[in-house]
Amino acid sequence: MLDHDPKAKVIIAGDFNEFIQTRSVFAPLTKLLTEFDEMVDIPPVERYTYVYDQNSEQLDHAFVSPAIMKYKNKAAMEHIHVNSWSPSFNDRVSDHDPSVGKFFVCG
Repeated sequence: MLDHDPKAKVIIAGDFNEFIQTRSVFAPLTKLLTEFDEMVDIPPVERYTYVYDQNSEQLDHAFVSPAIMKYKNKAAMEHIHVNSWSPSFNDRVSDHDPSVGKFFVCG
């Protein structure tokens, strides 16, 4: 898509169920897009969306195209840690924490 329109505003987000360090999985994306957490400077320690055996893991990701990167001062992202630290599994809505992002796509 970016080959046809380098100014396209593209967002790819969701439960990738994989670590960003797994380059074979993310190589096609990271060559073209930037991870939204990096764009808005979320501290690495706060990027987790899942906890397994007391280990915080970032398995959910959002990637943006360069056209969105130029609006980084109008962007925001937060991972809301409501599920990963629930007192019990029965109190969880999901095994992953929700992520909320604000993107500027008009203009």
